[in-house]
Amino acid sequence: MHSLTVLQDGPVLAAGGSTGPQAFPPHTLASTELYDPGAGTWTEADPMSGARYGHSATLLADGRVLVAGGNRPHDARTTGTLTTAELFDPETRTWSPAGDMADARWHHIAAPLPDGHLLAVGGVADTGRTVQTALALCETYDPKTGTWSATGALRDARFGHQAVPLPDGTVLAVGGGRSGSHDARFDPYGPTGVECYDPKTGTWRDEPPLPWTRCYPRALPLPSGEVLVLGGADPATLDAGFPSALRFDPATRGWSPAGPLRTGRWAFGATSLAKAGSSWRAAATVVPRGCSRPNNRAGSDAQDS
Repeated sequence: MHSLTVLQDGPVLAAGGSTGPQAFPPHTLASTELYDPGAGTWTEADPMSGARYGHSATLLADGRVLVAGGNRPHDARTTGTLTTAELFDPETRTWSPAGDMADARWHHIAAPLPDGHLLAVGGVADTGRTVQTALALCETYDPKTGTWSATGALRDARFGHQAVPLPDGTVLAVGGGRSGSHDARFDPYGPTGVECYDPKTGTWRDEPPLPWTRCYPRALPLPSGEVLVLGGADPATLDAGFPSALRFDPATRGWSPAGPLRTGRWAFGATSLAKAGSSWRAAATVVPRGCSRPNNRAGSDAQDS
């Protein structure tokens, strides 16, 4: 549940996450590293001021990286969700504090808006031992002032979802789960509803729903302006990945089937490829923050890498 961010000059920043044997609460990292694709090597960068996993990490227009929210151990038996945010400067390879989020959250998505702001969408908050609450609350970040502001809430609280900017500047939220716990006794069905955020009004509107729910899918913008949604799992048990894929057309506001994956999967990495001459290059990447699988203890997560 670390983050990977491609910087403007080519290196990749790895930040936070959890490590060590599967345990609860997980051993959480504040350390960061930089990968040089030319040399194929990793070097240490300054650590964050606090350890975190399940956070968002977003490249800003000025080349800095904003890391926000996440989770870390609160005590020996409980995890706590964070409001804190930090900025990484690639020129100095150092971190500085950013304004705190309005609401503590992890497993959220931070999506860029046309005016340079960021939109933090949904997520989950740990509120006690083995107790988690999915969030409908959303907020925006202003890089110029370094402040967060509350904005319109989702109609469906969700985590483990995707939020994809559309060509018209709106943001599509799709998939996810509601309960924050992988226990079918609490929430056997995740949201099938799809929503679209309008930054001009700060509100969400309904879009045609998915045929069925899928938690931890991946969603990628296509050159046509459509969105490809693929994979995911049943949020009640997370015991199998879906191979199916769908395309959303914002022009018709409709869904259509796409060719399925050969292997069903969830919480995976997905990359759009753009053709450049006779070769292909990566155009956009959805980087997973790890995944969680069912554990014999309700409410505790066993981290996979």
